[in-house]
Amino acid sequence: MFARCTPLLVGAASWFFSATASAATVVYGNDFDHCGSVLAQCVPTSFPAAPVPDGSFKWDFAGVQAGAAALHHTNDATPAFQSDASRLHTTFLGEFGGDDTVELTVKLPANTASVNLSFDAYLLRTWDGINGDFSGPDNFGYGYIDGAGDKIQLLNASFSDGNGMNTFCGAQSSPCAARTGETTALPDASGNLLNVSNRLGYKVELQPPPGGTPPLNTELSLVYGFDTGSIAPTADTLTFYFFSTGLQVHPNLTDPTPFHNIDVTRPQVLDESWGLDNLSVTVTTAVPEPRTWAFVLTALLLFGAQAWRRRKD
Repeated sequence: MFARCTPLLVGAASWFFSATASAATVVYGNDFDHCGSVLAQCVPTSFPAAPVPDGSFKWDFAGVQAGAAALHHTNDATPAFQSDASRLHTTFLGEFGGDDTVELTVKLPANTASVNLSFDAYLLRTWDGINGDFSGPDNFGYGYIDGAGDKIQLLNASFSDGNGMNTFCGAQSSPCAARTGETTALPDASGNLLNVSNRLGYKVELQPPPGGTPPLNTELSLVYGFDTGSIAPTADTLTFYFFSTGLQVHPNLTDPTPFHNIDVTRPQVLDESWGLDNLSVTVTTAVPEPRTWAFVLTALLLFGAQAWRRRKD
């Protein structure tokens, strides 16, 4: 009897795994605007003991240079800034500088078929592009770590917020035209796209060499939106990493008082720094369609009926 039912069960299993629909779910999202002043509650460095509304995730700041901390920095809070509708009023995760690396690990639901991350990167102050005269090139990048522990790099490019050549744009235009899946403008409260170049309130902090530009207190910042595209996970967690290389640091700075809108305990972010905002991790899972469940239930009922008849006979 079992032999007669085996083809039916095999067919049911094949149908079960082929007749499925895809369901997209955001398992982690953070714009950091709701975090308040307590970073640990919004950016935990270990997985929470119980599920939380934002999903199960953790941040790792071990790759942030010695003496530095992961901090929230709000945009410039001066009245003039607050009343300017053309500015980007936000809170973000940063600032990072030097050769920092930051990681985000997200736990994935069962049957996850693909993962996608989108986020905004804020590049602050005097990014010099490929110029190597001031510790550069000034690079930003990101990627993910697969189940085997290998780093899959998706971007590593130099950026410039002046006239310097940079590998991301491939020209002296910055921010350059958006590539597929990337944006250089964000919507305001009314949905209108803002020019986000030099709209974050961050300024040149150190006087350039004689004859150099830009002058002190020039406002400089860039916003880029990135999207990883579809990633096929090979484990039940996925780690994304974000990094910079070549950014100038000033560990021996002695007079931080004149500086604008910075954490004065972190001189390494004075010249060039970066932050993250509006992160969203979306997973696609395979979900059996209702007809699939009906077919499998029918097969099981038939199998049960065959076994009952055999016992009765």
